[in-house]
Amino acid sequence: MATRTGTVKAVVIERGPDAMIAGEAIYKVVTVDINNESGSSVIGGTDTLRIADLGTSVAGFVRDGKTYTLLGDDAIMVSQPAVGSDGTAYGASIAVSSNQVDLSPVAVSDWSSNATLPSGSQQRYFQVTALFKVS
Repeated sequence: MATRTGTVKAVVIERGPDAMIAGEAIYKVVTVDINNESGSSVIGGTDTLRIADLGTSVAGFVRDGKTYTLLGDDAIMVSQPAVGSDGTAYGASIAVSSNQVDLSPVAVSDWSSNATLPSGSQQRYFQVTALFKVS
């Protein structure tokens, strides 16, 4: 099993902060574009496309001096499939460990059959949308 390093290409704050009551935690919904610029294909079921710390990647784009903590594996989803240079669309399953996110390519026809994401720039990046606690 190989791990390929994903590249964060863009970050959009969709919503937040949602501090409705004084002293309550602040949450933000964030969409992140992720590309495979690792130089190697990512084989679904065998390899993963990894962002080692999604929160740090978001903070690097936003530059607000805050810490972004992903709220677990049920607080993130693939909101846009990637599209390879040949026009093939790729979905992904997601595994989360703390702020580390691993994407494993799957076919968009059923979102479960393994697929191979080619190396190099895609026509369209994966987008993941996630809920973060901001402190």
